[in-house]
Amino acid sequence: WMPSSQSASPTAASCLAASLNDHMTLDMDAVLSDFVRSTGAEPGLARDLLEGKNWDLTAALSDYEQLRQVHTANLPQVFNEGKYCKQPEPEQPPQVTKAERPCLQRQDDIAQEKRLSRGISHASSAIVSLARSHVANECSNEQFPLEMPIYTFQLPDLSVYSEDFRSFIERDLIEQATMVALEQAGRLNWWSTVCTSCKRLLPLATTGDGNCLLHAASLGMWGFHDRDLVLRKALYTMMRSGAEREALKRRWRWQQTQQNKESGLVYTEEEWEREWNELLKLASSEPRTHFSKNGGTGGG
Repeated sequence: WMPSSQSASPTAASCLAASLNDHMTLDMDAVLSDFVRSTGAEPGLARDLLEGKNWDLTAALSDYEQLRQVHTANLPQVFNEGKYCKQPEPEQPPQVTKAERPCLQRQDDIAQEKRLSRGISHASSAIVSLARSHVANECSNEQFPLEMPIYTFQLPDLSVYSEDFRSFIERDLIEQATMVALEQAGRLNWWSTVCTSCKRLLPLATTGDGNCLLHAASLGMWGFHDRDLVLRKALYTMMRSGAEREALKRRWRWQQTQQNKESGLVYTEEEWEREWNELLKLASSEPRTHFSKNGGTGGG
């Protein structure tokens, strides 16, 4: 019977491995449920934190608490991003004929949520959301006590990647035409030829929606676009009623006078005020409405 015993050994080993795997899956599901129930975090984020700590619930909860303390906002609401956080269903009495079905259904739900919303890749959007809220709250104060970092960010070494992938990243992130124009004019990266240890700067591509200058400023200071128009509103407030208003207006008027001399234009005081008011309208975050010749209107 020895050959028979040896031939049956792989089957027995497979059954044992499957049994251990099922047991581990059930344990991980239970730990995941405990984590979500304790924190209210998104299942995808909970799974990533648990996997990072080898499914040690206590260690993962400690990491989550440290992450939560970094921000004043409530992380579960941000990571859920408006989605309904599914509450654990009450335990049902065990049934002999359908004992495995609730577990399988729960695994299917978790797998579906994993496909729709991955934790770590979703975390960046949550961090940006928290940063936007922080900046908006700071900008709501009249004195604008914004925290400006001494650095922003830098790209990793793209030379280690294939040429196709590197070109894709560069096209997506870098404004190539602007970089070539600035370098040829001697305005950008001229220092890299003088000092080999100096880093080259790259112009970031921004959204061409009429707010690109403030998008660029926001990216440089905080790493995200000015999609909430926080900087644009701050600029408009400063130009309309800020302490620097008169100084800025004098500087603008002087510069405009130099341009007018080239074309022989001389503004009256009324025309200067009208030009300044038009400039304020351009700086405003309110949508501009254009009146067409036939009396209709169009957004701008």
